[in-house]
Amino acid sequence: MFANGQAYVAMSRAKSWQNLEIRSFDPNAIKVDNDMLLELDRLQKKYDSLQS
Repeated sequence: MFANGQAYVAMSRAKSWQNLEIRSFDPNAIKVDNDMLLELDRLQKKYDSLQS
């Protein structure tokens, strides 16, 4: 149903969680770009190393 990143874009349009209504949610419809996950992991490790 969604291309990579579209679920985030759609959900980010809501002004608050109370205004967000998701019907018939199917987790398999949300696609994640593996390169993005690797970059997120890299940034988290960098952040964690700066905090210690």
